[in-house]
Amino acid sequence: MLSKDYLADAQGLIKLASPHIKTTMTHEDTIQGALLFSLGIEKLLKHVLAETNPVFILRVADFKHSAPSLYSDRIVSSGKNPEIIAKPDSEVITFRVSLSRSRVFSKAANTYSNMLHTLANYRDIIAHRPTSELDINKVARMLQKDAFPLISAFGEELQISTSSFFGPEEVRLRKLSQGLTDHDRFEHEMNQLLDEHLAMWKSKSTNAKFVSQAKDNTASLLKQSGTDFVHEEVTCPACDNMCVVRIEPDYDYADGESFLSGAYVQELHCFFCDLNLDTYDTLNFVDADSLLASAHE
Repeated sequence: MLSKDYLADAQGLIKLASPHIKTTMTHEDTIQGALLFSLGIEKLLKHVLAETNPVFILRVADFKHSAPSLYSDRIVSSGKNPEIIAKPDSEVITFRVSLSRSRVFSKAANTYSNMLHTLANYRDIIAHRPTSELDINKVARMLQKDAFPLISAFGEELQISTSSFFGPEEVRLRKLSQGLTDHDRFEHEMNQLLDEHLAMWKSKSTNAKFVSQAKDNTASLLKQSGTDFVHEEVTCPACDNMCVVRIEPDYDYADGESFLSGAYVQELHCFFCDLNLDTYDTLNFVDADSLLASAHE
């Protein structure tokens, strides 16, 4: 039970899991990916422990059992010896015990302990219970977003390249994980922004003069229009008051002539909570088109 054997198994199993981790994952991809990845991670945790001391991965770690289990090739005594047992217990510890023990020595195991506990739960369901008990979308999301940074953390700690785990899938999985991480960060920042502006409105909502001025400013802006834009009233995504969106026409061209193909929201401003959105990603986040459509229902 050499540590390098556990490492080789970990790398092999995670390589088998990697092709199943995709942008769009079927039920079968998710089950196979989660099972293979979890087996690989268990072997990786055991490698961490065995590198420190191979006794740490044994269920029964006393000398009588560990000596013949781990060092049978080094035992020179041919007769009975009260210090060792003829039939040693060579069973190894479980995933959860491996995680608990490896956290003593591994920063990566500590950083990702919650994910690893969740992965262990997923593996247990796949192995012992109906897979209908799994939230397949959550399992897939974990693999898509967190598998790569988890292995990267262990790789950096152990000075092992991520390509030795992911093989030819390394670059693809790095990009997949980074894209989801960036999306989650943006979503968090946007929700935080909306919460901040809602708090701003609540702090001023009892000020009658402020509320009256906000209504007047909204009405004034709604009256403004030009040859290439109009303003319309929609519900503010932060404070639920009426706010103003600036709409500009969208033109297309055919047969040398332009024609109006639609309109798009260019900016959103609320005088009640001071929310202002003017980039396509922030407007997409609050689904400005749907806000506009709802105003016309």
